[in-house]
Amino acid sequence: MVDFLALTHQPATSVLVARWLRAATPEELQQGYHELLSVATLHKVRYWLLDLRRRGPVSTELVQWVQQTFFPHAARELQGSIYLSYFISPDHLEQLQLQPDWFAEDQGHCLARLFTDERQATEWLSQTRQQEQVA
Repeated sequence: MVDFLALTHQPATSVLVARWLRAATPEELQQGYHELLSVATLHKVRYWLLDLRRRGPVSTELVQWVQQTFFPHAARELQGSIYLSYFISPDHLEQLQLQPDWFAEDQGHCLARLFTDERQATEWLSQTRQQEQVA
């Protein structure tokens, strides 16, 4: 267990919540994502709520690693698309709107949305899960 990330599996909703508890180094961020995948694999969960409000800024290199390496690997491990609700601060949302290449809603192997309200983030995951079950 690490001191910078809290992982909570919610079996009733099939959601894995990852809360960054403090700013983390690039190495810790990669370690945290690997921890996230370990728990997701254990519980076979592809619906993730990522609370990034306390995580701190990240480098372009780390964003590329997450998008181009980590998420494709995670989707292969979990044998399906990953659904991500990013719970972020309004300031973080504003920054991402200024850097559109840092966030992609549909990356083929994962579908993601940005939220500044945790309830809305959770509802989107629930609706997406229901839609996938019907399809």
